[in-house]
Amino acid sequence: MTGNGEDHLMPGCAYIMASRRWTLYIGVTSDLTNRVWQHKIKAFPEFSADYNCDCLVYFEQFEDIENAIAREKQLKGWRATRSCGSSSERIRSLETSQKIGSTPKISKPARRQF
Repeated sequence: MTGNGEDHLMPGCAYIMASRRWTLYIGVTSDLTNRVWQHKIKAFPEFSADYNCDCLVYFEQFEDIENAIAREKQLKGWRATRSCGSSSERIRSLETSQKIGSTPKISKPARRQF
């Protein structure tokens, strides 16, 4: 609670990192800049470090972390149901569905050309 009695909500981001071979890592964070840096320097021995998922390819910002976590779960479910096609096609499909308006508060994805 803040001094004026209002709840303070921590902002959050759901994001997708990719490797050069388009292996995807889907995560959530309250500090996207720092988290991307952690992926790049492989700060934690986990899936994204093992598979070199160090390129931010997509993110969405939310006013609170709970909504970001819900979106992360939705993206992970989307990834599992869209096992056909390449990862780059799946990212384009995600961008297209966002333009149609299926989820509000979308930021443009960051892209890196290989």
